[in-house]
Amino acid sequence: MRNLSTRLVSGLCALACGAALGAGCSPDDDPREGGAAPSGDAAAGLKPALSGLVVTEPPALVTVPYAEFGTITTTWAEVEPDQGSFDFSAIDEVLTEHPDIRFRLRVRTGRDAPYWLKQATGGCITVHPSTENGATGCTAKFWNESFLDHYSVLMEEVARRYEEDPQVVDVANSACSTAYAEPFILGVDERSLMLLEEAGLTAENHEECIFGSTDAMMSSFTRTRVSLAGHGAWEFTDGRSWEAERDLLNELRATYPGRLVLEDHGLGPDDEVCPVPGESAETAESWHCYLAGLPTAETPHGWQLTLNDGSMSVAVWAGVDMGACYLEYAAFQQLSEDERQEVHEALVDNCPVSSDDG
Repeated sequence: MRNLSTRLVSGLCALACGAALGAGCSPDDDPREGGAAPSGDAAAGLKPALSGLVVTEPPALVTVPYAEFGTITTTWAEVEPDQGSFDFSAIDEVLTEHPDIRFRLRVRTGRDAPYWLKQATGGCITVHPSTENGATGCTAKFWNESFLDHYSVLMEEVARRYEEDPQVVDVANSACSTAYAEPFILGVDERSLMLLEEAGLTAENHEECIFGSTDAMMSSFTRTRVSLAGHGAWEFTDGRSWEAERDLLNELRATYPGRLVLEDHGLGPDDEVCPVPGESAETAESWHCYLAGLPTAETPHGWQLTLNDGSMSVAVWAGVDMGACYLEYAAFQQLSEDERQEVHEALVDNCPVSSDDG
């Protein structure tokens, strides 16, 4: 594990710098030509954290008229189809269509990285999913030395465009991933694991990628939050370890205090619930008990629902019981209108303070 004291000083300095920059930035400034700033409380310091029901398909916002947050998902290939040539038009279109909504921006990498990047990092590896939710694709070698350099340029450009935009409050780190926008899960079959290992993927360079990409984002964003999806155990090519994941997450939280949002991408109706107050972050024996034990004022957390079958109602209340600040899904029509709003209000109550200034 790297020198934590050095990282901690860096994180504290970055947080102080973010607060200083925020004090001089107007929340009503919108750098997008012709764009409209949302009403609300995007104020000095960090932008508000996601709260309540969050839809991943912006048109579904009509089903939750009280929602304040949504998700825009795109791919690196779409945003930077040619090296150094950026296209944010699809993102800007959503922002313009929903001027009163704040958004998380998720830029998928892995198999959705551009062709030029795959070539620049030594070609790609064709991987096959280990579950029915995945898909086959050729994933970029995120452990290649040049990957982080290119990812840093991408994040600098995203920050240049959206750091002062009050509608974009959160950018997800999906850099070190394969078939999913989740750095801790490989999610591929045994043959694919062998191919990844033969291509040079190790636990050590996987860790360096997660820390390096988070560091690149924290360097680019001072007011916009950075979110990171965890998993029940960190999947390596030769095994799994929840303890290794827990240690890295704790190191990241200590290095960038107050700036990280943590989430889980697999909450279903049959998952075991660890009610608040959960367990200590230092010794938590499971991922869900780790999340349920986090102080939300410092580390907001939430779940993305996974519903292959079963009751959405059971799943959403499980998230509420674990202290979630938000739940993310394409839409929530499986819930009645009354229950939809009841869940939303319960999530907001879990995390009443969404920004630095309270």
